[in-house]
Amino acid sequence: MSDEMTTKPTIETVLERVNALANRMDERFDRMDERLDGMDNRMDGMDKRLLQVEKEIHHVASLAHSTQEEVVAFRIDFAELRARIDKVLPDAQPQ
Repeated sequence: MSDEMTTKPTIETVLERVNALANRMDERFDRMDERLDGMDNRMDGMDKRLLQVEKEIHHVASLAHSTQEEVVAFRIDFAELRARIDKVLPDAQPQ
């Protein structure tokens, strides 16, 4: 009976400590979940912004391509215009 009286408080103390540890771990996991949720929200925001930037880059690339096509067309037109001028005014050629 003496052993039972000695071990009962010890078992209760160990169980209390185990429960306290479990509670602290639950609190830490809750804080980690909150932080991860915050990170998920920030990542979602970054995804939206990156998609917008990607759309803008595509738009700029499209404008650059069409501008390049226009420059090529102007060069062709300018060469044709120069050829016509040379036919009409042969003396106007640079020396």
